[in-house]
Amino acid sequence: MTVMNTSMTQTGFSYEKLATPSTGTTELAVWRVEIAAGAEGAVHSLDKEKVCMVLAGELTLTTDQHTVVLSAGDVYTLPAGTPVQARNDGFQRVEVVAVAQAGVQVKADGHSTRPEWTL
Repeated sequence: MTVMNTSMTQTGFSYEKLATPSTGTTELAVWRVEIAAGAEGAVHSLDKEKVCMVLAGELTLTTDQHTVVLSAGDVYTLPAGTPVQARNDGFQRVEVVAVAQAGVQVKADGHSTRPEWTL
């Protein structure tokens, strides 16, 4: 077993690698996201499917003009190419664990990148 602890932060969103190719996996990336109260992410999409589980707080997701509020224990799947925006409308932090294919490409604001927490 390998213990990993690599963290990064972006405007109210904190990302922590849990398992990725750089830490020993061969196909999947698993990461943890903390979203500060009041934080709102950019509309973005991924080139691969992503599955997430809310661990704490209430997460508001908007996809294709459909908005849903998810609570601790809820699991959601985002198909590849689905535009999504995540935000925390509450007063407590939100914690989420996400899983996708390693090296998944994220597109936002006309730019594409492979986030460090997926490599």
